[in-house]
This record gives sequence, C-alpha cells and structure tokens, in this order.
Amino acid sequence: MKNIILDTNILLNDPRAIFNFAENHVVIPMTVLEELDNIKGRENNIAKDARVAIRTINKTIDGQTVNNIRLSDIDPTAHPEATLSVGVVAKYDESDSIKFVTNDSPDNDIINVALSFVGSVLVSNDVNMRIKAICAGQHSEEYSSDRVVDDVDHLPTGYKEVDTNWLDGISDQCKFKSCGGMIIPASCYPWNCDGGNIGFYIYNEELDWVGYITDAYEDDNGVMQTEVQSKRLSEMSKRRCAGIIPKNIQQTMAIDALMNTDCSIAILNGPAGSGKTLLALAAASEMCKGKKKGYRVDEVLFARTEDTGFAEIGFLPGDEKAKVGPWLGAAIDNMEVIARESKDKQFHPSISIDGDEAFIHFKSLGFFRGRSFNNKVVIIDEAQNLTATQVKTILSRAGEHCKFVLMGNLKQIDNDFVSANSSGLTYASEKLRAFPGASIIQLDGVFRSPLAEFVEETF
Repeated sequence: MKNIILDTNILLNDPRAIFNFAENHVVIPMTVLEELDNIKGRENNIAKDARVAIRTINKTIDGQTVNNIRLSDIDPTAHPEATLSVGVVAKYDESDSIKFVTNDSPDNDIINVALSFVGSVLVSNDVNMRIKAICAGQHSEEYSSDRVVDDVDHLPTGYKEVDTNWLDGISDQCKFKSCGGMIIPASCYPWNCDGGNIGFYIYNEELDWVGYITDAYEDDNGVMQTEVQSKRLSEMSKRRCAGIIPKNIQQTMAIDALMNTDCSIAILNGPAGSGKTLLALAAASEMCKGKKKGYRVDEVLFARTEDTGFAEIGFLPGDEKAKVGPWLGAAIDNMEVIARESKDKQFHPSISIDGDEAFIHFKSLGFFRGRSFNNKVVIIDEAQNLTATQVKTILSRAGEHCKFVLMGNLKQIDNDFVSANSSGLTYASEKLRAFPGASIIQLDGVFRSPLAEFVEETF
C-alpha cells in the first residue's frame, strides 16, 4: 500500500479521482481543501467540480480523519474485495530527519505533506509542481486516467488521400449504384476500416474524386461493407455558403460536412486562422436564411469558453448577451465578412445578431445545463478549453433537428486544468469517431494573413 498525495487540480479534473487508487492510502492535504473551498463559490463549471469533490470527500471519510472503505459500497462495478483508505491531513510533522521545502506557497505546503510520508507518491497534473517535487526529492506522477488518447497526433483527421492505383485496384471488387454511390468492402481500404469510419472522406485530386463513407454493415455472408457516396472534388470546392467558398481541400470537406443534413455534429480542429469560425457561421447562416431547403433549423446559438472560466461573468453589467459579448468578437468579425462576401444585408451583424429579427444569439455555457435545443445550430468555439465532463453536459442538450459544431485548437489551451490529452475537444473527437452522425475535420493552413501564418508555424 502506497501513500498517494493528491494535488488540487486532480480533484478538479476528476472529482471522484480518490476512487481510482484502490489498495492504497489517499491523502488529501488541508491546503487542497482550502483551495477547493476558494473555488467552489465561483460562477463556473470548475466551481461545480470543486463542490462535487468536497461532497465526495465528506461522504467518503464520513466524519473521520481517516476512513477505510470497501470500494464496492460506493461503486457497484468495483471488485468486491477492493479496499481504499482515505485521509485528510491538517498538518505535516516537521521531523528533523526530513528536509522540507520553504513553506511559502500552497504548492510547497502540499509537497511538504508528501515529504512527511515515507515512500509517498505526489499526484499532480501541474508540471511545475512536479518539477519542484523532484528537486525536493519527492517522487511525483501525472494523473493519467483522464487522458483520452496518449498522442493527440493520432486523433481522427476525418479524411485520407488515396492514390490512383488503389482506386484502380478495387474497381473489380466494388459494386456501383445507380445514384453514383459505391459499395466497397472494408478489407479493401489501406487502413483498418472496421465500421467506425462513417462520416470519413477519401479523395484523389488527380482523378477529381471524393468519396464520403455513409454507412457500414455486414452483408449476408458476414463481410463488412461500406457504402460510399461519390462526388467530384471540383464541384464540391465551388460550393458557396452565405457567399463563402472553401480555400483548400480541408475547407471543402468541412463545408460539405457542415451542410450535410445527416450529420448531427461537426468537429473542426485546426490552427488559428484556418477558417473554423467563418465556415461554421457561414454554414449556419445558409441553413437558417439561405435558399436551400431541407434544413429544419431556425436559430443559431453561438457560445465560447471565456478565458476567465466564467469567473467574472456575473459581475459584468447587462443581460446574458451583454455579459458574454466581450468574448464573442470573433463571431461579429466573421459575420461582417459573410455579409460582405455574400452582399446580403441580412447577414450583417447589426441585423443577424442585434436586430429585431436576429437569428444568431450569444449564449453562456454556464447556462446550458437543463436545457434542450431543438431546431437549432449550436456552435461552441474554443472547445479545447472544456473538460470531458463539460463537453458531455453540453452535447447532451441536443434535441430534435439540432446540429452541433465544436471548434478548437489543441495548441491554444487556456484552461490550467486541461491538457491536449484530456481536453473535451479531444474527448469528443475520439468518442464520436464511431458515431454515424459525426464528421471530424482537421483543418490545415492559415488564411488570416501572412503574418498570422508565420506566427502559427514558427512561434
């Protein structure tokens, strides 16, 4: 049995983290409780996690300083013999035989608690704290159970280029449909296609061909087949959404996914300036106000994660729109571009956002819980700052004829309690890759300006 000392950020990332250390003694320093107490009163989702963590600790120790528990009493799925010891330490014993660090910060206080337990492990997702612990001779580890993937480079891109020889080689194994579609055996793909690639694009520029996997199923012989809708790349690249046309192949596929009525959620991941917000707003505007039929949405909800984590939103003057307005300049800027490119006054921000017949409304993520969104396009910007729990809460609001768009850049995370491996954007990309109604597109290129492109690539 080891002594596991938990840092505050572990309980904020996973309020029930203490139950993931079976057959060990979990130590919660008083400093951690104080930090959770300071956070719990804020008006944000992190505060909710702090309150859950406090309630979990209170229920676990059950009025005692140390409590030995059987995990199956809390989690029915746990092994019936698994046990756990949880304790709260008010002070550490400054023994002469132990060299403590200067107790001048909460981090150092937590490190000192760890040092007071021989052979303990300090668990923290704060890189700097782990470095300080190493310097003090304290073994420390990162809490990895919140990781969705070990390497974000392996997240789905949503597309793959195939060579001409591959297309020629599978022609005798395919079945061609009268509507222009194809039935391709899953075994023919140059990667493992096990049925989880619905919503995936394959393309070849030389042949001016794009295939979109719309279905996967086992035929009567038990062979996995994929149904592919074929299109001409040149025709797709000319598609306009509220006056906006794609600038590269990735944007072409993103617009196609955004406008697809069978796609319930589109995830756009890409660098700053790759066109995520512009494409999402253009497609949403087209679906709500364009001439194309078949879209049963009448309103756009636009929200983004504020850098403050909603901590100060309640103190800003005005109604909800006025409170979230300062963080939503990107939406206004892009609607100005859409109005200019489409030459359509109804897309100007003064009308589409602020006018009497506004169809775009700013919303705070802090007020999503408990709602149901029907006949709406819901756009979440800067989704890389969300936790997996927050993304689950947001996406579970989807009602009938609702389309979600998650956008973000995993290289620009502002949330101190989120990493690229544990981000809600990563979580959604990994979990939804098997959902038939999802399209995940990794955008490439920076089109904002040569300066923005240079900064993105070299800074």
